[in-house]
Amino acid sequence: RGFYQDDSRPLGVNNVVFPNVGMPHVLLDLQGLCAVEPRVGTPASIEPLSGNVNNSSVCPEFASEGSMSGAEFDRAMWDLTNFMSYMGDPVKVERERLGMFVLIFVAIFFVFAYLLNREYWKDVH
Repeated sequence: RGFYQDDSRPLGVNNVVFPNVGMPHVLLDLQGLCAVEPRVGTPASIEPLSGNVNNSSVCPEFASEGSMSGAEFDRAMWDLTNFMSYMGDPVKVERERLGMFVLIFVAIFFVFAYLLNREYWKDVH
């Protein structure tokens, strides 16, 4: 969402989030190219009946339209972000499940350790 057309840059695009970086707009065919610098930090409006987020106010004018609408692009980026998050830690669900068993084991072990400690200290007094 932060890319816009900038003819002074070698690749023809610039980025609002990271200005003057030599990064191509790899999703140009899907999103399209914003003709003017998008307004970053503008709050997205939420449609009250459907709950959909409307980000059309970010880029008021496109130099070239993409193959996806704004809602389709947002959904595709949401899916891509979730997939990349999953690929970063694919065993997260298994690790969290195993962590519950470890915590239960530690709790049970603590009870037995406390009882054993109490039994040892009976002989000291």
